[in-house]
Amino acid sequence: MNTVVKLTALFVVIGVSAPALAGDLSYPGDCKNSVLERAAKKNGCTLESGGNHSTVKKNGTVITQIPYSVKENGTCRDIIKKLNDNC
Repeated sequence: MNTVVKLTALFVVIGVSAPALAGDLSYPGDCKNSVLERAAKKNGCTLESGGNHSTVKKNGTVITQIPYSVKENGTCRDIIKKLNDNC
């Protein structure tokens, strides 16, 4: 019985802390290209590759752009906000 409780608690912690769930991105921890791009492919959003960035669109409208080299700055904060609000 004690083992089952511990395993359940471990599963809950891992399940809740999974990154890139829609609306669950946080700054600055998720300022990684792979995390942002994974989140950008959810809830009707699409990703188009460009020269130095990927463009995130929803219903043909540009939501934001994700640079291939993401820095922890205000730009990343804005990208996360837009992804959380739209994707």
